[in-house]
Amino acid sequence: MIICLVGPSCAGKTTSAEYIQTRLDAAHFEASEFVKSRYSDSSFPGSIMEFVKKEFEEKGKETFARPVRDAMSESEDDNVVISGFRTKQEIDLIKCNFNSVFVAGIYANSLLRYQRKLRRDNPDSDYRYRDFIQKDFTEYNFGIVKMLDDEADVLVVNEGTFDELYNTIDQQIVPKVK
Repeated sequence: MIICLVGPSCAGKTTSAEYIQTRLDAAHFEASEFVKSRYSDSSFPGSIMEFVKKEFEEKGKETFARPVRDAMSESEDDNVVISGFRTKQEIDLIKCNFNSVFVAGIYANSLLRYQRKLRRDNPDSDYRYRDFIQKDFTEYNFGIVKMLDDEADVLVVNEGTFDELYNTIDQQIVPKVK
């Protein structure tokens, strides 16, 4: 079974993936690691978000899903969790290449996600809420909202504690993918 976790930045996709990985003895592929790797190998002068937009325009919105697909093809694991996809085209690529794909949307409100980002990265940074919202709008233009609405088999709202998130995963995701 392949479980794709989709949603905006800092919604809890990676945290959910790590929990599911443990619960189901699954491999975990973090899509953003493939993005960061390609960005760091490039000589692109702009931000990583500008790089992503350029790559989507030039190579298609599934461009970062291709190496994930290739790595999954080499994996011998029965269960795989992918976190970090932001476009329908990425999900479509996985669905076209593999059977039994379950898509779970992970969502939290923007202010809570911004606070998580600050705690995770650097609470003293000068990264502003306005910057975070601008990033949200860019990602929303990639199609996250439509994907959450049209592609997700389940939507998990992650606005509580870790234990609440894990209980929700145990109730809404694990029984459907076992």
